[in-house]
Amino acid sequence: MVGMKIDKPGLYPDLKEADYRAQTDWLSVSGAKKLLPPSCPAKFKATLGVEDHKPQFDVGKAFHTAVLGDGGEIVTVPFDSWRSKDARDMRDAAYEAGAIPLLFADAEAVLEMAAAVKAHDVAPLLFQGGAPEVSAFWVDETTGVKCKARFDYLPEKQPERRLIVPDLKSAVSADPGEFSRAAARYGYLLQQEH
Repeated sequence: MVGMKIDKPGLYPDLKEADYRAQTDWLSVSGAKKLLPPSCPAKFKATLGVEDHKPQFDVGKAFHTAVLGDGGEIVTVPFDSWRSKDARDMRDAAYEAGAIPLLFADAEAVLEMAAAVKAHDVAPLLFQGGAPEVSAFWVDETTGVKCKARFDYLPEKQPERRLIVPDLKSAVSADPGEFSRAAARYGYLLQQEH
């Protein structure tokens, strides 16, 4: 059940992720990707308002929570795979509670990735003086399409300073070539424009 219906453009810093996803009359970049080949409009329509749970998405969500301090509780499932019924039951219970289930190894990796971001010389500065998970709604001037996006972190604009809006990404490899291929595969350039 949607807690809030967005009917006008603007920034919504306190909008819960579930409420953001429930705004199906506004087009997200994920939705736009489902309209474009190799996907199709039927897939777009079938997935409207449906949250897709995949282990790699859960790792990304948990990484965001660990770095930004905003998101669902991270629940470590003490198994090395989702093959057993007990592991799947714990995973499903976590989803039902709005939490992020991670296998033990994935939970450790998320904590290490978050620690690396926090220990970096510059990265922590990108996540200061603003708000995490800010939802934006606007009407595209060219097409009239109602659009939405969710900034990982939206810093406050400082006079006479360039505004840098960070986009936190998890990756299998930090190698520039590998990351470039992942950026192309996941449509990061489309996301940037959106």
